[in-house]
Amino acid sequence: MEWQAGKVVTAEKVLRAETAEAQGGAELLDEPVPEAYITAQPEKQYPESLTLGKGETLRTIALDLFGNKEFWVYIYQENIHNINNPNVIPVGTELLIPDISKYDIDADNPQSIAIAKERGERIIKAL
Repeated sequence: MEWQAGKVVTAEKVLRAETAEAQGGAELLDEPVPEAYITAQPEKQYPESLTLGKGETLRTIALDLFGNKEFWVYIYQENIHNINNPNVIPVGTELLIPDISKYDIDADNPQSIAIAKERGERIIKAL
């Protein structure tokens, strides 16, 4: 599919263009796509809590759940009542998992990652 100068290309238009291309035509259509043809991506579901396993750290959990290790700081903040040192957590510790909207957790947003990293550095320095 080619990009056409001066045209706004939306996900809806790409969907229509891909459909048209599959049927033998490859032009971008300006008409809106009926809602029935648009499928939303389901939101990722996160557990409310989990138990720290052998070899796991807040960083590995953050990477697995949220897509970036810097978000460990938010798991720590949700569990500060239960964790004295984020670097030393006993296996079997039950951890509450933060709501991503509460902390603006977004692995695709460099600013979100930078904020988490800075908060984490402050916590580690204070130990």
